Amino acid sequence: MGFIAALIFLGYNNTMKYKTDEILPLIYSIEIRDSYTQGHSENVAYYAREMASVMNLSKEECENIYIAGLLHDVGKIGIPDTVLLKPGKLEKDEYDLIKFHSVLSAEIVEKLPHFSYLQKIVRHHHEDFNGQGYPDGLVADEIPLLSRILSVVDVFDALTTRRVYRASMGIDTALEIMKKMQKEGKFDPNIYTIFISFIKKNGIYKQKNA
Repeated sequence: MGFIAALIFLGYNNTMKYKTDEILPLIYSIEIRDSYTQGHSENVAYYAREMASVMNLSKEECENIYIAGLLHDVGKIGIPDTVLLKPGKLEKDEYDLIKFHSVLSAEIVEKLPHFSYLQKIVRHHHEDFNGQGYPDGLVADEIPLLSRILSVVDVFDALTTRRVYRASMGIDTALEIMKKMQKEGKFDPNIYTIFISFIKKNGIYKQKNA
């Protein structure tokens, strides 16, 4: 299921479909630009929604984080191909440009009439619990809850999907890397624990639904 199918699936009633219709062209334009991350945002949206459900968040929050997951990387449309699709290691200025995508994503989402309220969630999905993330260096509970969920699932899916600069990793390797990240305080401890339990029980989404 690609972005378009995912959004149509989400549009289970006329009201939601009317709202999601406005972002179909945006999502499609990103999907066809970067084949290496095609499906990544859908995977993130799925994991995030399932996590929100496991954490007993409201139906509205589950829907919000699903859409935020679909939109979290839209700012990459503003990153030059020479940087976004570079197969080798990024230089510092190139990495700084990549990091700016979360700000661009938030600015784009803020301009979407029916989803502007999600802009803070999107902006802060790369903040670290220890304050070492970006773009604003928020710490712990300063980071919106839904952003903290996105942070964990985004890293996991990035590790377990193929990128221009490396092959996809197996689940055990990905979890070991995340464990090292967590020792440095990257993730919300409670959300990290819940997610590890969820993944060990359910496995990798893209493999289960291939």
